[in-house]
Amino acid sequence: MKRLFTNITMVMMTLTMAMTLTSCDEDVDQAYDLNGTWTGAIKTIVQSNRFGYYEETWLTDITFVQDGDFSRGGYGYEYDYSPDGYEYRNRFDWTVRNGRIYLYYDDGTDIVIDRYSQTRDRFSGIFCDARTFDDVASFQLRKTSDNRYWAPTRSANPAPTDSIKGPRK
Repeated sequence: MKRLFTNITMVMMTLTMAMTLTSCDEDVDQAYDLNGTWTGAIKTIVQSNRFGYYEETWLTDITFVQDGDFSRGGYGYEYDYSPDGYEYRNRFDWTVRNGRIYLYYDDGTDIVIDRYSQTRDRFSGIFCDARTFDDVASFQLRKTSDNRYWAPTRSANPAPTDSIKGPRK
């Protein structure tokens, strides 16, 4: 009987320690919530010698694929559609660090998503240049698919390039 009591006590202590020492990581939670495809609009401010400053609204699809359930990041694809009918695509790696989302595009562009708000199906915020923290664009997206339970492998997706495809037909 004493041995049974000792075993039960050890199991209870082990469970208590495991539950006490488990920490909640907000960056991992944010990465988990980003996982999926988001669709919406990106508004950019463009400077032109001819027209000065003006706004352009682009349609976009951004897919975040998390590298495992407890990862702070992964890879993704962004498809942008210009008002003139051009289609741009780019692949990126991403990570969540200290509440900010960092995107590292294959074309060498580094972006920080800052001052954002996210619910289960809405995501809005500001794209900032990662070097200067100047605002580049604002965005408002809605979640159109969730790949938490199915994440394509890197080899299963054709790697988009940062090239211009041309006008959509």
